[in-house]
Amino acid sequence: MKIVAWNVQGAKKRQLREELKLLQRSKQPDIMFVIESMASERTSNQILPALGFDNYDFVVPVQHSGGIWVLWNNKNIVANVLLKEARAIHMLVFDVAIQKFSIISGVYGPAQSCQKDIFWGHLRNLNSVIDNPWCIIGDFNELEHPDDKHGGATISSSRLIRLPGFLHSCHGVSVPVVGRSYTWKKRVHSHLVYEKLDRAIGCHDWFGQYPNSRVYTGPFTCSDHSYIMLDTDNIQFPMHKSLFRYHPHWSHYDDVRRLVQKNWNSRVSGTPMFRLTQKLHCIKRELKVWSKSKFSNFRHQVDKNTSRLHFVESKLITDPDNHRLNHWYFHLLRQREKLLLFHSRYWGQLARKRWLVDGDRNSRYFHRAAHQRKRTNTILSYQECVRNLARRSSLSESAIYS
Repeated sequence: MKIVAWNVQGAKKRQLREELKLLQRSKQPDIMFVIESMASERTSNQILPALGFDNYDFVVPVQHSGGIWVLWNNKNIVANVLLKEARAIHMLVFDVAIQKFSIISGVYGPAQSCQKDIFWGHLRNLNSVIDNPWCIIGDFNELEHPDDKHGGATISSSRLIRLPGFLHSCHGVSVPVVGRSYTWKKRVHSHLVYEKLDRAIGCHDWFGQYPNSRVYTGPFTCSDHSYIMLDTDNIQFPMHKSLFRYHPHWSHYDDVRRLVQKNWNSRVSGTPMFRLTQKLHCIKRELKVWSKSKFSNFRHQVDKNTSRLHFVESKLITDPDNHRLNHWYFHLLRQREKLLLFHSRYWGQLARKRWLVDGDRNSRYFHRAAHQRKRTNTILSYQECVRNLARRSSLSESAIYS
């Protein structure tokens, strides 16, 4: 099971939506918490259906601050939202692989000192009534150890009280992190400051049920926070080769016409069917090389950009004022933004062309597109004056509690 949490500091950014789609395709998380969305109910209902998950729910921000989205897929889990609060969404999750229940909470801890004690006291009260393995993941805005901060002013002792106290009283443990542990960075008074504000905490025998749990951190892209991904299996599966697909718009390129004509006119000995298959194999092989050189591989380019961002970030931690490293880092961020923008525009134009050709045919593409459009246009609630009259649940509670 994979669970992602990311404080995005506003979910209306175009690049962020492309980052979330990329995260969904590349990491394939079962649950994703998007924290500090700062998006209204109307905006949330517009954006969430397009992110590629089977189900979603959300908490609207309070006075334009906060807000949490939760998205999940039904492939490996059965999930239901138990409780929605201003700073947390709690879910009951049934893991299909091990046939066991757990509770997953996505939280956004307050930054204001006057609200911190109320937040942590509420978590302690929840801990007293929860009897399933419990994982709390998100932005806690608190530190556990002095090593959780690098750079800037000396850490105050008041920031090392609430989180360690909660872990002690609830017998909780922070899930170990693989790689860089810092999840937040900001330049404060010309000093680059790193802190570990985002984490995953396991309580109530979480590690007895998921002993191999590990947390991985992503790059800093369009937020001061990087995403964190909790992987309960910690197993790296080999990458599968992508299938070759011929795109109709390739026919407009002279290189493709010459390539097909050259291979089609080549001499091959054997039966007619053997000659046909051999020519098709040759065309396919050369088209794969041509497409990579012409369009390159988007996934490969993004992975390469991500690894370079991680590398530069590791150097900036030890040398934050290095002009060359900072220039390289911002260059990589601009490169990533252009990659995501080009990818969205390219496939968006291609999808519109394909709809014009195949949209009204009784094809698999038509039914898939119609199903997605139905999901997008589904009315979940309606209002008369200011009173809610109806709301349809995304998942029946009886499926969880039966």
